[in-house]
Amino acid sequence: MQTDLDRIQAEGPAKISRLQTELAALQKCLDAANEEKKRREGELKSKRAALRNVVAQRDGLRAGTSKLQERVAAEKRKRADISKEVSLLQSELERARKAVRDLENATAARARESDRFYYVLAFNGQVGSIPRSVLASAPESVLYKMYCGAWDYARDEDGRAIVTCHPDRWAAILEHLATGAVPLQRDSQLLEQARFWNLRRLVARLEALTPGVTVRNDRDEMGFKARLTFVDVTSEYDKYGAELSLTYATPGKRWWKVKVDKDGVFQYPLWTPDTKLRKVTVRSKFGLLLHGRRLFADWETQEFSEGKVEKGWGHRWSDLGYSIHQLDPKAGPGGITTPFPACNPP
Repeated sequence: MQTDLDRIQAEGPAKISRLQTELAALQKCLDAANEEKKRREGELKSKRAALRNVVAQRDGLRAGTSKLQERVAAEKRKRADISKEVSLLQSELERARKAVRDLENATAARARESDRFYYVLAFNGQVGSIPRSVLASAPESVLYKMYCGAWDYARDEDGRAIVTCHPDRWAAILEHLATGAVPLQRDSQLLEQARFWNLRRLVARLEALTPGVTVRNDRDEMGFKARLTFVDVTSEYDKYGAELSLTYATPGKRWWKVKVDKDGVFQYPLWTPDTKLRKVTVRSKFGLLLHGRRLFADWETQEFSEGKVEKGWGHRWSDLGYSIHQLDPKAGPGGITTPFPACNPP
């Protein structure tokens, strides 16, 4: 018993020391645990605060999302209203475009109508229309100025121009204005109508079908121009034989003669006993028209002394490679023309 007590007394301090060491270690662990507890409680508190902030932010985001959804819904409704309005506007625009197209078509139709000249012939009531551009091909004519300008003219109850002209001559005039064609035969009434309407090209072409002489003084009265025209030369030559000729007088107190015979075409000065011949310079242009086609044209200048009569000049058929019988009247109008020999006295 004593032995056990002694053993206990001997081991007691060591155990106490060990227990104290363990107690100190446990205390240290407890302190560490308390510190860890405090740290974790602080972290938990911070996390709870952060969680509350997150919850608050979530609630705020939910509220913002709800408002945004409301705005999106409002925008969708607004867009739907805008789409509906755009659809209505597009329908209105399409109707407006169709109205504009209809108006443009109507305007174009009226323009096409206004671009045409509608007429009725007083002679027989024949009606018709032509583009005004046909009349515009002769802008200097009375016909164009009357019916395409500001002139007033007679109309029927339908607004068509009442034209006083024979149907055949009216058709010939319209064909000439549209194509430049000229009748192959002389027509004095058509020529008078062309002169009345001042259709200069047609007048010139019709005058070329009419034999004769035209003499005109120059504006400065220092000279003159003469035009001599022979038509249907072959038939006339075969009918009358030796020669065809035209004689004319000029302001220079001289007489002239142009003849066409089997040898060629020539021009001669003539002398009369009661006329004092003045000095004159003549520049002549000869033109041969074969079936309406010009074969040659040549200018020559000739001096004529005062009081004298010189020999004539011209062109021989042999030099040109033709004969007078090549002017076949069956093939169309053939003729000799000496257009406007220009004479200038000193």
